[in-house]
Amino acid sequence: LLDSIFKQQLPSALSQLEGYLQHGGNPFSLLGLLSRNYSQLLTIRTLQERGLSPAAIREKTGMQEWLFQKLVRSVGHATSRKLSMALKKI
Repeated sequence: LLDSIFKQQLPSALSQLEGYLQHGGNPFSLLGLLSRNYSQLLTIRTLQERGLSPAAIREKTGMQEWLFQKLVRSVGHATSRKLSMALKKI
């Protein structure tokens, strides 16, 4: 679901959200997960915009390698401003 949201694949995201909720998924847990992920994306993008290397960003955030790589791919071309606005809406 989160990957579909980050890739802006709306039909897929909505379908997955519907399935999640139909199977008893907690919407508040999902909001918390979205908030956390967008916060991590914003941190990564902000540090990238400040010129830090990927290794320095990973060290500074303390993220595991697999998670860091996934989030770097997800952040794409989003600006820190766009991510900040999305986080405020969550």
